[in-house]
Amino acid sequence: MPASSSRWTRCRSRWTYWRCRPPCSGATKPNAGEQVLVLESLQTQFADNNGDNYTRQCRGAFFLLEQKAAGVDAWEILDRTELSGEEMMAAARHEYENNLKIRWPIGSILADAVGPLHDGTWYGTRFDFEIIAPANAGLKYNPAAFNQ
Repeated sequence: MPASSSRWTRCRSRWTYWRCRPPCSGATKPNAGEQVLVLESLQTQFADNNGDNYTRQCRGAFFLLEQKAAGVDAWEILDRTELSGEEMMAAARHEYENNLKIRWPIGSILADAVGPLHDGTWYGTRFDFEIIAPANAGLKYNPAAFNQ
């Protein structure tokens, strides 16, 4: 993902919606109306075509959440977080579009509305995705890795 775009800025290894409040100490708390990204999971499963090819199938999920401000409808938040998540997924897929070995199947991207969460004021969208990459080199036996 690019280091910054018109809507996302990188702040100490996490993506913050719109801006990172300076100075970025890493302990900033989002205000109502700002979105936060929470990685839920990332797991890898290996597959074999019963021939000469191994693949690494990574499945992950993340939340984009926003705290509801007074006078804001929850459906507006759900629409905004869904749009932001789609933009993030498009940017991530764009980074790999010229690498034919790594695939982000469009059919594996799912989005679910979530909320209310926590104290009843957080709403957002949960995204699931899958990345498929070669694993032949990673699964090749290397006896030198076990020598002392």
